[in-house]
Amino acid sequence: MFSFGLFTKYNVKDKLVPIIAISSPILCYILNIYIPFGFELLILNGLITFTGLYLIRKN
Repeated sequence: MFSFGLFTKYNVKDKLVPIIAISSPILCYILNIYIPFGFELLILNGLITFTGLYLIRKN
């Protein structure tokens, strides 16, 4: 979320931000069960969060 706010000037739909912020670590946890990741999981979590925020931006 920090990098999204730092590098973009998009406004997002505020009601959906907590859903993205909670679902991203849950999705990474589920992926980690089936595919063991190391520190790459942090990068994946950031990419999922960044992409989720990009998808809920206001037009």
